[in-house]
Amino acid sequence: MNRSVSLVAFAFILFVSAANSPAPIVEESPAAKTKRVERKNASEVSESTKQSPFGPFVGVWIGNLTVTVNNDTTTKKDTSTKPGSLVVAKDGNVNWGSNGRHAKALLSSDNRELHWSYQNFDEHGDVRWNCSLRLVDPKTASYQGPFANATMTASATFTKR
Repeated sequence: MNRSVSLVAFAFILFVSAANSPAPIVEESPAAKTKRVERKNASEVSESTKQSPFGPFVGVWIGNLTVTVNNDTTTKKDTSTKPGSLVVAKDGNVNWGSNGRHAKALLSSDNRELHWSYQNFDEHGDVRWNCSLRLVDPKTASYQGPFANATMTASATFTKR
């Protein structure tokens, strides 16, 4: 009996101490380490490449603006062409002109066109522009910028740099 109690006690001590023993040492092969690093890098890349919905528009767009002024007193239209550019940020802000004009754009339902408006107060009074930039292809877009009162319009084909 003394011997069986000793065996049970010994088995109990082995069982309890086994739960607290360290895990066995397993050497990892270089291939396994490489796969783990590759998986980590792939997940980092996928996180960093998540685009804003404005992604196709983000960047600098340049082109020549054609501006037409409709004179209310005559049927004459004055047209001029000048270089222009737009900068679209990831958050949808559109910046243009040397005076720092900017506005927050909205996407069309098909995600192929940006729309924004801005109001200008100057010697001509209160003028509201309604602008749009529609993708033709990934590097080309059509710009339209009419005054709300239709006395002046601006249009261009912009190329993305």
